[in-house]
Amino acid sequence: MDKIALVTLTTALLCGCASNPTPHTYTGKDGVTYHEDKDIQGVWMADGFDFNGCDTVFVAEPTSDAESRSEDEKKVLQTAKRMLRQELIATLEEIQVFKRVVQSTNDIPAGSKVLRLENNIYHHEKGGGGARFFAGLYGAGQPVIKVLGKMSEDEKPLFRYDMTRSGESGGARMGGVYMSDESIQTEDIRDLARDLATFIKNTATHTPRK
Repeated sequence: MDKIALVTLTTALLCGCASNPTPHTYTGKDGVTYHEDKDIQGVWMADGFDFNGCDTVFVAEPTSDAESRSEDEKKVLQTAKRMLRQELIATLEEIQVFKRVVQSTNDIPAGSKVLRLENNIYHHEKGGGGARFFAGLYGAGQPVIKVLGKMSEDEKPLFRYDMTRSGESGGARMGGVYMSDESIQTEDIRDLARDLATFIKNTATHTPRK
């Protein structure tokens, strides 16, 4: 092979390696077509939407379609719903993309441009310490939470996401047998909320509000 051909082949290979692969897409439980993002399993956004210009986010109380197989699991699910709302409010306030983040319609000033954030926990497992003892490093016995979320303005969906978390922290994998199901899931929910807030911050095109 002559030098010119070798250079051409090398350049082609390098360009091929540097190109970004087409994001994986799939149809979610809600019938929406999602694409993968860095830390979010599924994202859908309306054309041209980037969170710019909305000054208030109303975080509704999460709902759930998940089946609870025991009283203990029902209690953990109720805790998860409450924690999900709290963590979303905290992380959305922290990124300062929106002027205000509220959980009561009474706190929305007249004339505000409002995004309504709704979440549904469509799958939930509280986990089990026994399974974590034997194979927790590989995911066995870890709590599972799967969430479909939607942001709407005047009932028009603008942003949707599909997120799953299950024993994400190193502590849950390495020492999960010594942690309660609730503690592990609390960390998972915090991780979910942080990743969602980071995506919103990185997508928004305007400067943080004061």
